[in-house]
Amino acid sequence: MDRSFRLVFAGLTVAMLLLGCSMLNSNTPARSQLPTDLANYRQAADYSEANEGLAMLVAQQGKVIFESYAPGIPANQPHPLASGTKSFSCAIAVAAIQDGLLSFDEPVSQTITEWRSDAVRSKITLRQLLSLTSGLSGGTLGRVPTYTEALQQPLTAEPGTRFQYGPVPFQIFGELIRRKLAKAGMSEDPLAYLQRQVLTPIGLQIGDWKRSADGMPNLPSGASLTAHEWAKFGILIANRGQWKGQSLLKPELLSNCFQGSRINPAYGLTFWLNVEGEMPRNRPFHRIKPAPRNLVMAIGAGNQSLYIFPSEQLVIVRQGKLKLRTLLQRGTFEHQRFLSLALGR
Repeated sequence: MDRSFRLVFAGLTVAMLLLGCSMLNSNTPARSQLPTDLANYRQAADYSEANEGLAMLVAQQGKVIFESYAPGIPANQPHPLASGTKSFSCAIAVAAIQDGLLSFDEPVSQTITEWRSDAVRSKITLRQLLSLTSGLSGGTLGRVPTYTEALQQPLTAEPGTRFQYGPVPFQIFGELIRRKLAKAGMSEDPLAYLQRQVLTPIGLQIGDWKRSADGMPNLPSGASLTAHEWAKFGILIANRGQWKGQSLLKPELLSNCFQGSRINPAYGLTFWLNVEGEMPRNRPFHRIKPAPRNLVMAIGAGNQSLYIFPSEQLVIVRQGKLKLRTLLQRGTFEHQRFLSLALGR
């Protein structure tokens, strides 16, 4: 067998009975034996692996229905999400709003008090910070500053006038949350808060989460997760913040994460959206036409990708090799081609 992968059926009992099939085991079935949708996923997984892919997993209605791993890659091996980590920050923000700690449109200087004397910084809102339109430099690619260093980054534009992608806004957000928690008497850092409010309730186990030189969690790119664990977060988002009957993130608040800005309609609050817009380095971001318009994505270097389709209750995880050159080059993997194969469109 020249492919190492596992297929898992869940929630497809009726379909299998109609086909006269029995439950699949971990052996690789012939392509002709796969239901059409799983054959599509197999094609997408083959394409991904041919373009430095390591893992692909598909969950629908909260159940894993397909997973595939490159040779030598175990399913339980955590893999860096790179900038796919960024999308956890909006979940932190929603949880903090629910706790009465902040609001999306409050000035950051309400908490980062040293900014109050600066006529421009004092106007930056949390929404602008998380939509990467604060006017602050995004920082250096591949170098994550400490929270203190991030606060000192230069302004390069008026708030709300330019999209600037990078790690700096997320580290500033980390410091804002740290101060909010301290003021509320909570002895937690932002990651511990995220775990308590969101990750632990959905059973998500972190493989690793890097910290910056100050010991604080790296919010722009620090997480490493298995495909299974990352999918759990995607399922929560696809379910609009609901998990097994419990409302962890209120839908009316979570919806803010999927609203693009006037400056860049393709980027919400930490999530990529399926509309025309702008990518880092002033490159165009094109709508993924095989996918519905309400697709939302967490994307990182090496094309680490969490695709979330709320209307279909579908989540697709794609993980790939993370090399220095993947930070600097586009690579051969294309979201359009991958999702066209996966969705059979």
